[in-house]
Amino acid sequence: MNKKLLLISFLCITEITLSAQQNIADLNVKLRTAAFSGNKNKVQDLLQNGADVNAQNSYGMTALIFAAVKGHDGCVQLLLDTPCINVNAQNTYGQTALICAATHGMEPCVQLLLDHKASIEIQDNENQSAYNWAITRRHQAIANMLKKPDQK
Repeated sequence: MNKKLLLISFLCITEITLSAQQNIADLNVKLRTAAFSGNKNKVQDLLQNGADVNAQNSYGMTALIFAAVKGHDGCVQLLLDTPCINVNAQNTYGQTALICAATHGMEPCVQLLLDHKASIEIQDNENQSAYNWAITRRHQAIANMLKKPDQK
């Protein structure tokens, strides 16, 4: 009898744990979607309800990368203000939020990321930095923001 009760208790706890994990995973997907679409209020609500600011999808994309690549500076600011955010998280292509923002000409997002100590040193899987991408894509103002002191 005790073994049956123990087994039932274990199964109930396991089911509750799996349900909670699925709920968090759902929140994380919704967070990335809200960041991609620029819905700042939804991003804030999801963070307050337990979404993981650093959660990555199967391509390594975070909410911050999605917001930065789309130029949603309000969402970028909100995400950057979240404790424990990894401002230098890389996706499977080695791209950070800074690399993505620089590549796509999102100057306000680049500035926010730099203000929050995003690394200008990181290179993606093609050995290109945010600076290199800004130059390649002809975003001169961004390239100027990303110049190292020894670059002319």
